[in-house]
Amino acid sequence: MEPPVIQKRLTYTAISNKMFEITPNPSNSEISLKSNNQSIILSTKIFDYSGRIITQVLPKDKTLDIRSLEKGLYFIQIETPEGMFTDKFVKED
Repeated sequence: MEPPVIQKRLTYTAISNKMFEITPNPSNSEISLKSNNQSIILSTKIFDYSGRIITQVLPKDKTLDIRSLEKGLYFIQIETPEGMFTDKFVKED
């Protein structure tokens, strides 16, 4: 008997009044999380296009090194005391 498979989907909802901006986007080396206020980032997760968690980090200076990622589309989930925010970015060669 095979064990049950539990799948969790990552959904993307565009927020018209974004709390964070990812720059530069697209990028080939690093991205910066620019905030329109002084939000504290509790955690940051990067997901691939299929929704798999690629990495989870605590950015100290709101800059993430993405050189180890394959070329493609990624989603970033940022957790702050105000809530969760999800956006997308493109990793280039």
